[in-house]
Amino acid sequence: MKTASLKTPILVGASTFVIALAALGCFGKKHGASKGDRFSNNSELQTYVVPYKNAYLIMGGTSHETTVESTKTSSSVTFLMRAHGTVLDEENYTYDSDSFNYIGNKDYGEFKEGIPILKFPFAVGDKWDWDGTYEIGGRSRKSSAVITTDSERLVTVAGDFNTVRVTVDLEIESGGSNAVKQTLKFWFAPDYGMVKREFEYSGTREPMPPEATAYQQ
Repeated sequence: MKTASLKTPILVGASTFVIALAALGCFGKKHGASKGDRFSNNSELQTYVVPYKNAYLIMGGTSHETTVESTKTSSSVTFLMRAHGTVLDEENYTYDSDSFNYIGNKDYGEFKEGIPILKFPFAVGDKWDWDGTYEIGGRSRKSSAVITTDSERLVTVAGDFNTVRVTVDLEIESGGSNAVKQTLKFWFAPDYGMVKREFEYSGTREPMPPEATAYQQ
């Protein structure tokens, strides 16, 4: 696999530059992702890690500065985006040796079996299907998805990453003649973790600049 490139925005002074790199955990050899690269397990992509403490949470066209908190067990991880002591959004995932799965959250609904956004081992460019159920407000709806993987150079205010981009084209039974369609996207940088996620209806999480500090109580 090719060595990843991390370009940090122009900062004042060499010491600030070093601190910014350390905040993103980029000391040592890091790898990018290219078409055809193979990954055998979650640890190679650090799927259960968000590699920054402060994030922009963009919801309804409004950008919120938040802190990112994570709670990890041997089979699950939860990310909380918090501003001024209030949780603005929550992401729940499960994982095992074969998969990394998106569950959802109690406010927007949960996918009971979890959507396998990654299935190991896989090569960048692979795709797979999923069938399951979506639950919200005590109701259960049949759901299905097509999951595709690709490589993408992701440019952020915290740096540039050669990532594995996972696209989930999701359909949820509506009770009517037409299913509800939604696209979910996730970007994983090998050795860094989940750099960005974008949910078509509920918003985007992406890193803030390394030197920035989110509002916090």
